Amino acid sequence: MPVTLDNAKRTALGSKLADIKALQNLLIANEQKFLSEIKDQDIRDRMQDMLNDDQKNLGILKYPLSLFGSSTFLGCHKCLRDSIFLLTDRQLYK
Repeated sequence: MPVTLDNAKRTALGSKLADIKALQNLLIANEQKFLSEIKDQDIRDRMQDMLNDDQKNLGILKYPLSLFGSSTFLGCHKCLRDSIFLLTDRQLYK
């Protein structure tokens, strides 16, 4: 028997999934920037593997977001995007 979710739970799941997606995008962006600066080939290969894994994780998030987060994601994505911009602009790249 399938489990049904009320709108509040569906919205909460969508919000959490949107947060995870935004953080995953931040990780990917930072790994790409860091990767371009690495000179050591062994470390570069390891970072590339991490980047590949994170890109796969981002792809995996698409399905549950389509179930729980389509409307929620649109609402909170702008807030998360603005927060990530401030974080990357002010803290990570001084």
